[in-house]
Amino acid sequence: MQVAVYGLGYIGLPTAAVFAAEGNRVHGVDINKNLVDAINSGTLSHPEPGLDELVNASVKSDRLRASVTPAAADVHLVSVPTPLDEEFSTDLAFVFSAIDSICSVLEAGNIIILESTCPVGTSERVLDYIREARPELWAGGKPLISIAYCPERVIPGNILSELTQNVRIVGGVDEASGHRAAAVLRQALGVEVVITSSRVAELAKVTENTYRDVNIAFANELAMVCEDVGINAKELISVANLHPRVNILNPSCGVGGHCIPVSPWILMGSTNHETKLIRAARSVDNQRRNFVADKVLSIVTPALEMDADVRVAILGVTYKADSSDCRNSAAMALASAVSDRWNNRVDIYDHLAIDHSAQLKILREELTVATLLKRNIGIVILLVPHQGYRQIAKDAEKSGAVYVDFS
Repeated sequence: MQVAVYGLGYIGLPTAAVFAAEGNRVHGVDINKNLVDAINSGTLSHPEPGLDELVNASVKSDRLRASVTPAAADVHLVSVPTPLDEEFSTDLAFVFSAIDSICSVLEAGNIIILESTCPVGTSERVLDYIREARPELWAGGKPLISIAYCPERVIPGNILSELTQNVRIVGGVDEASGHRAAAVLRQALGVEVVITSSRVAELAKVTENTYRDVNIAFANELAMVCEDVGINAKELISVANLHPRVNILNPSCGVGGHCIPVSPWILMGSTNHETKLIRAARSVDNQRRNFVADKVLSIVTPALEMDADVRVAILGVTYKADSSDCRNSAAMALASAVSDRWNNRVDIYDHLAIDHSAQLKILREELTVATLLKRNIGIVILLVPHQGYRQIAKDAEKSGAVYVDFS
């Protein structure tokens, strides 16, 4: 099977590599020439575990090639970004740019699978767009191509495994499209596939992430209530969760990543309904960042003003534990707020973080208690509990440092 993957980012490249590993001929397309060259030359350096090796093996076997231009294929898979604009509306420019590229090589019988997170109705818009661009691909009022929506359900750090393990939802713009796309995924990935309509599949993606955002918002708001009444939030939640039908999440310093802070806006943008609860949850999770920043500064400021030699260590700035991904990281925003106030007296540690913004100086050395003590760290603030970080913070506390856990 000839497969073309448009967008070789966090999802597209692993998908292309897995398809190639299963024996398909894959043509990857991306506008980033440096990335294309790195893939083709075997010099790719990607944070996702195991991806470099899988990509290099597929390139070496000639099952995967990357390019900035499209190519004919049986299946065209779109996995490009869908960022939010300043008004939190979904920008589909990358999606329709990819569709333009596909239209230049599209043939009767081809299958187009959209994976990008999109508002409800996007697959139908793509169908109408192609009909206008390539009317010869219609006969008797019916398309000679298939279009389906299939949201990804993977997490950075375990993408390769989850691509071949997680149940997939496939929604076709018509019944035949759904079944044809499902057959592709079953053959290439060996996964269980549930077939539905394109609209259900599109809404399912943003619903899953919005569900998590709402539940995280409850935990974070509860933590702020506990702060106000002088109760340990984690102790309260552990007691409340003893109820057989209660499962409150742990609070954190805020919501980050590419999906959870973004999907609620895409869901809200798909409907004219007021979505008061979802909007309120977004507000709570955004406020949590400011609440924690104010709390951290209220602890740090008096200590640093009192002692001109003491320093602060912030542990972890990625959006989640044991990940290198810093996109929309609440911890990164908090670290920036503290660093902006106390600049040269704050050390930020994260051996995993890959931050392309260059806004912060991040220390990526191996973190030890000895390192903290040597640098006269008097306050340790845990934001992201990468493996080993919590124990190091506790050990530093035993040595006299103040330990604050917002993870």
